[in-house]
Amino acid sequence: MKIDTLHLERCIATLDKAHALLKKADPENIDYDMYRSACINRV
Repeated sequence: MKIDTLHLERCIATLDKAHALLKKADPENIDYDMYRSACINRV
């Protein structure tokens, strides 16, 4: 039986990208809040 991990792989990719963008974002910018929220939602 094969387990479909596509959704999990996309979640991991989304978390990786959001985290990378969060590290580059200025905490005073709205982008920081969006990337932080995306990271929290994927955990």
